[in-house]
Formats: sequence, C-alpha cells, structure tokens
Amino acid sequence: MKEIWQNKKARAGLIFGAIVIVACIVLMVVKLTDRGTPVEVTKVEVNDVEQHYDTAGVMTSASSDKYYAYVGMVAKEVKVAPGDTVCKGDILATFDTSVLNEVISEKQKALNEAQESYNSAVQGVVDSENQIKEINNQIAKLNEEKAKLDPSTSSSSSINLPDFSSMTEEEIRAFIDEISSTDVSELSNTSQAIDAEIAILEARKSLAGTGSLDAMVDLYKQNLNTKRAEYNAAVEEKQLYEKGIVAQSDGKVSDVYIKEGQPYKLVEDNSGSMDLSSLLSGMDTSSLDIGSLLSSFTGTTSSSPEKGLAIVVDYYDGYTIGFTLGKYDLETVKVGMPAKINYIDYEYEGEVSYISATAQTTTDIVSSMMGGSSTTTSSSVAAEVTITNPDEKLVLGFDAKVSILVGEKKNALTIPVEALIIDEEKTYVYVIEDGKAKRKEIEVGISSETYYEVTKGLTEGDSVILNSSKIYEGEKVYER
Repeated sequence: MKEIWQNKKARAGLIFGAIVIVACIVLMVVKLTDRGTPVEVTKVEVNDVEQHYDTAGVMTSASSDKYYAYVGMVAKEVKVAPGDTVCKGDILATFDTSVLNEVISEKQKALNEAQESYNSAVQGVVDSENQIKEINNQIAKLNEEKAKLDPSTSSSSSINLPDFSSMTEEEIRAFIDEISSTDVSELSNTSQAIDAEIAILEARKSLAGTGSLDAMVDLYKQNLNTKRAEYNAAVEEKQLYEKGIVAQSDGKVSDVYIKEGQPYKLVEDNSGSMDLSSLLSGMDTSSLDIGSLLSSFTGTTSSSPEKGLAIVVDYYDGYTIGFTLGKYDLETVKVGMPAKINYIDYEYEGEVSYISATAQTTTDIVSSMMGGSSTTTSSSVAAEVTITNPDEKLVLGFDAKVSILVGEKKNALTIPVEALIIDEEKTYVYVIEDGKAKRKEIEVGISSETYYEVTKGLTEGDSVILNSSKIYEGEKVYER
C-alpha cells in the first residue's frame, strides 16, 4: 500500500475515482430533488354518502300520567318506587277507600239539593203558566163586558199600555201602583174603568212571564247535570281506587308521593293539568263554573278532602331529546327526518318530531380581563327528536348525542374530505398534471364525515392530491 501511494499515478487514479463516485451521488440527489414535493394521491371513487346533523340535548318525557290520592287516604300497597319500569296494566298501588265514603255522601247531598232546586224552578214555571192562563181569562171577561156597553155612553180609552218587555220589574210595579191608585169616580165612564183593570192585568201578566223563568230553569238544569256528573265521578273514583291505580302504558316511574300504611299528605300539582278522575269520568269541566255560580241558589259548599299527586309515570312513547337549531340549520333539518341517539354505550332510533315556528333570542354577558364587559345576542329555535325504541336503560334528565340524517345519496361520485379546498366560497382540488400541481375547480353536494359528493368537475378514476393545503399552483410534485 505504501508503494502504491508512493506511486503518483496510482494516487491520482484513486482520487479521480472517488470524485466520480461523489459526483454521481450528487447528480442522483439533484435529480431526485428536482422531481419536487412528494404527495399522497387518491382516486375519485363511487360510494354511498350520508350527511348528518350532529348535536346533543337533554332527555325528557312528553308523555306521562299523574295519579292522584285524597288527603287522609291510606295506601294498603305501594308496588313501585322511583326508577322502576312498569308495563301497561301493572297495578301501581291499592288503597283503603273509606275516606271516599264522606266524599260520595257530600256529592249525593249536593245532587239532592240540586234536584230539589230544579224541581222548584220547574214548578215555578208551571205556576206561572197557570197564573197567566187565569189572567187571560179575566181579560177576556172584561173585554166581553166592555163590548156590551152602550157605545153612546163610552169613549175611547185614555190609557196607553207601555211596552212591558222593555221595562224593569220595578217600573212595571210602579205602573200597576199608579193605575191602582186612580179613583174609579175620576174616570169619565165605565169603559175607562174596564180599560184600567185590563191594563193592570196585562202588567201582572208580564211579571208572571215564563221567559226569564225558563232561563233560570236552564241554569238549574245545568247545575243538576254538573252535580250528577260529580257524584258519578266520585263513585267511579272509589271503584278505581278499590281496584288499584293501573299503569296506562309501558314506562318508568318518576315520582312516588305515597307510603304504604300511612295517610296521604297533600302534594300539590302545579302543572295545571286535569286529574285522572276527570279524564276517566268524561266530565265537561267547563260546566263546573256554572255549579260555582249557582252554589248560592243550592246553598251547598265543598268540604271534601283535597286531592294531590300520588304517583307519576313517564311513558316511553314520549321520550324526547331537546336541542336548538340556528337559522341556517333550518334549511337542512326538517320534521320527520330519521335520527340516531347515543346514550352512554347504547344506540336508539328516533326522528325529528318538533321544530318551533318561533325563534328565541338569548343575551350573554362576557367579562374581559380588563374589567369591562360586552353583550352578545343569538337566536335559535327549539327542536325535539323522539326516541322510537326506548327501553328501561334510558334515564330522564341525562344528556344524549343526536345524529340526524339530513341527506343521502347512493352510488355517488366522491372524494375524501382531505382532498377538498374551500376558497372564497369556491371549491377546488389539486391534481398532478405534467409533474406539477394544478388546481381544479369542482362542485360538491352532500358530505359525510369522510366523503364529499362530487357533482361536477371530476370523473371516476381521476387522481386528486390529499392534504394539499400547503401545495401551490404549478409546484413540482410527484406521487409518494
């Protein structure tokens, strides 16, 4: 080796060879570098695309029944507790109904009094009709007497009968007193005396008129019907409580306010809804106001025990998820659209069941670190998705995720979401053309989490660059 290096020719040859090798490497690197930026490329494919609107909300129940008990009523059995699931027809609780005997007795008494008042009113009409008949007979006799008088000795009547129908009772009685106080001797002849008697009888007949009495009879009849309905409802309630409170549908117990073996204490229902007994009896509750109005006539007052909430059951057919929609969301989300509901690790089916027609505006106060504050306002509408296959795993009051299917396209031309560029409300992709990146404008339709539907600008099998946000027009690129 020492001899070789000592040989100048040999030494020069080795150096030259090394230079050639390095030059080749440099040329290769330069050639590779000159190809440009490596990029990932994918093909335009045909896929099914589903577009969803994703949100979240709190689970509530729009369908429930409230079962009531009377104060002092003792529950013999309480078969449910909050959180229990029940099926239609399940007995929820049974009661000692002896406290209802007093209620039924009071309703019976009120019914009897209403019946007596109605009978008296009807009899009053009959008496009035008989009185009018008698007055008409008297008037007829007086007219016969007047007809027998000698015309030469009589003159036309000086008494003008007023319109009694437009007069009050006091005015009619004043008219009667005025005519009655006239001395017969002051009248010019017998004919005028008869006319005075007839005028008094006509006035008395108007006082005995059955028109106002018929209206009063109608009021008494309405009151009688109300008291009868209240009595029947009380009897039916007693029968229902004896059989026990029964669930009207499948659901979950949300509240229980009764305790086995203990008298019920009042729990007021502030929802303003009608109690179950009214629903079952089919009563027209609007007529109850008439009963209150006529209580002064019948003389009855209520001393029945109060009723309050005993058990509340929320039914599965009304389980909903409430959420809000913005102005532009209304263009895509519609009532009737299918939805998926994710609650913990469970998935349920549902559909959009309600969208409010009125937007609500909310104001938020934002405080800054500098001590100032500003207000922002936003508008939205309330919406609901109803769960179509609920079960006992759902718990009211918890939040759940909602995914609404707002668009679907089968066998659509698609590109991955990573390939699309949105710039000034226009959509583009980058393709490779002659070793360079070329921006190509396209049109897209619906989108999913993974794909955009391509409606114009590309064909199946075209190549597009992924993650092209850092690529510029004309840049040298090559497929990695």
